[in-house]
Amino acid sequence: MSFAVTLRALQQHHADAWCKALRDIARRMGTDAETGARPADAAALRQELVAVGGEERLLSLSREAAAVVRELAIDALSVFGGDGARARLLEACGDEVLEVRASAVGGLEAWPDDREIVEVLLIALEDSKWLVRMRAARALAGMAGSDVDAALIATLLDSESYVRTTAADALALRPPEAILPRLRRLMQQPSPHLFDAAFDLMGQIGVEEDAAFLARVGRFTNWSQPGPVKAWARAAARAIRERQRQRH
Repeated sequence: MSFAVTLRALQQHHADAWCKALRDIARRMGTDAETGARPADAAALRQELVAVGGEERLLSLSREAAAVVRELAIDALSVFGGDGARARLLEACGDEVLEVRASAVGGLEAWPDDREIVEVLLIALEDSKWLVRMRAARALAGMAGSDVDAALIATLLDSESYVRTTAADALALRPPEAILPRLRRLMQQPSPHLFDAAFDLMGQIGVEEDAAFLARVGRFTNWSQPGPVKAWARAAARAIRERQRQRH
């Protein structure tokens, strides 16, 4: 649909029209999944929304009784931005509906330099639902701070593999020298059955001493570790040594 049609649909009186419009706004104005870049016309589209009272409409729809409408409105607000959107997303982080709460937490990634938002996301890493924890870990990828790094390292031992993997992806964006000492200390934890993402991260950023450690863990004759743990460790050791060979 054209953006003019999207703007008109926001003013309709049934949920299907709202949902289509909200999805279109998030699609047109959101960041590219691979590059993280906004569309060239995102600012112009925002002005079109503002001109027809779109911000107020998005805020209103984010309080609709239907959870799917709230969720999609939260997504649209996260790409719309501004103080009103920020305040509403922070509020929606306490929504009783999982999907709405997760969308609000994930949408906070649009404010990477906001310390209050960092604190909220650190709390969200402890949510009882893995979807919220995963979205929090993803949002924290673009946020700095020693406490953020420490929390993401701890999240490498989350009980849910999707959360662990997301935390590892976030940590892989950091300078290796800032992460490796903490990652090595993590290996002292008695939770090797949760080390899939941690070993994968070490394979991406580790050095020779890490490869030697991983090779010891991965020995076929290492009866203290279960088979999957040894396989993960061997794969990580190979990744480090292959990277070193390519450099030389």
